Amino acid sequence: MTTVFLGDLTHTTITVSNDAFPLNIGLVGASLKVAHPDVKLELFKYPQELKARIDQLVPDIIGLSHYPWNRNLNLSFLRYVKGLRKETITVMGGPNVSYLPEEQEEFLSRAEGVLDFYVMYEGETGLGALYERAIECGFDIERIKDSGPRGSIYMHSGKLHKYLPIERTADLGKLPSPYLEGLMDKFFDDCLSPMIETHRGCPFLCTYCHEGHSSYNRVNRYDLERVKKELDYIADHVGNTVENLMIAAPNFGMYPTDV
Repeated sequence: MTTVFLGDLTHTTITVSNDAFPLNIGLVGASLKVAHPDVKLELFKYPQELKARIDQLVPDIIGLSHYPWNRNLNLSFLRYVKGLRKETITVMGGPNVSYLPEEQEEFLSRAEGVLDFYVMYEGETGLGALYERAIECGFDIERIKDSGPRGSIYMHSGKLHKYLPIERTADLGKLPSPYLEGLMDKFFDDCLSPMIETHRGCPFLCTYCHEGHSSYNRVNRYDLERVKKELDYIADHVGNTVENLMIAAPNFGMYPTDV
């Protein structure tokens, strides 16, 4: 059985600096689990919990969401994992990476030996493609890199392996809900705020936004009934302490269904 740890880590010193449910890794993990039911999948938000679990069991794959606020935290964990088991496949994904190949190469070169693969754009398809290629290659990192998996960038033989595109998911209904699959239950802890996603993509080209890239121009929406089911699920589990609901939508309010 393959063990996969996914983390959306936040600093937890004076306070929990990012108190959102890890919807990102929930969506990625739900897709991976549905496609590969034999995977032993574990999700993490708090660094101390991930550290304690790694000390019990070093995973075959560890994937971390990458943002400005957790970059160094992520690299510290990946470095720690590699020190325990260099065969573990280390992955990051998320918007905190350049679209320019020369800047991607600079970033990956600094993390070489610590970070094996960086999944670009939609994590469900990118990590899914990487996982299937890992199976084919016996989870051998160099063999995976030799095979040129789609959806990821990485360093190989001292050079950047550029992104080979995977088509965006047009029908978001094909993506399983991490709430309805039960993967979010552990995060109803009277601290974190639930988050839902209503649609992906944006027709505008704002230079300050990662979704201003041409790859995101098409807007794809979830079915309203699915969103309602997720809201009902959250209402049944959230308790009376947390009062916030976060809605991940590039342009919430653009459609009548948002109301």
